[in-house]
Amino acid sequence: MIGTRRLLLVQTLLSQLGFKPDTLTITKRSVKAQIDDQRCIGCGNCSYICPFDAIKMEASGLAQIDLQACSGCGVCATVCPVFAVELEGFEYETVSESIHRYSSLISRMKRRGVKPAILILSCGWSDFDRDSNQNCPVKNAAYLRLPCAGAVDTLHVLEAFHSGFDGVFIAACKKGECKLEKGNESAENRISSLKKLLAEVNLQDRLEMCFVSPRDVGDLDGRIKLFSEKIDSLTATEAVLK
Repeated sequence: MIGTRRLLLVQTLLSQLGFKPDTLTITKRSVKAQIDDQRCIGCGNCSYICPFDAIKMEASGLAQIDLQACSGCGVCATVCPVFAVELEGFEYETVSESIHRYSSLISRMKRRGVKPAILILSCGWSDFDRDSNQNCPVKNAAYLRLPCAGAVDTLHVLEAFHSGFDGVFIAACKKGECKLEKGNESAENRISSLKKLLAEVNLQDRLEMCFVSPRDVGDLDGRIKLFSEKIDSLTATEAVLK
């Protein structure tokens, strides 16, 4: 994946060489949702929530996806009670396994004094510069890229805390700029509800969601650093109280 900074540099160079502004374009392939007919129970949740009206309920009682209309935002997968909706490479089990694989890494990090451990779930459209931990602004974070913030599953957030993460940070497109319609709004509603539940066990401040744009270079890095500092302060205070 070409980072935003490199893309801008190449565009500037082409402009200086006399090429037109539209000489270089970048295209992202959108994954498509798929429904496992063996799992689908015909509840209709996916059809109801799809912002593109890409899912219809068939006479058989099962959901059917119109691949031409599907944007691959993943919102449908988050409301399926039986995990019958899948996105290639972003299936519930795949993301869950990625989170659990970090468990041993978290233990090693904390033994070396690298803490707190943070999980970053980022919309690929809001953060072109990153696709791994290699260029993350803090060393204590694990980075997972999603097709859209709408694909953030509240169960994955809970799994992250259970696996030992001290905080979970979610990056979404700025409001009104979601490339996949209302994925960021759907995610915000779910995260707000989850924070109310987490407040019952005093974990609400360990979950944060921000709205950023790749146009604002450095904005996301700054927000991640601030979140890391906040979680560090929270964990330090809790350690003293214990």
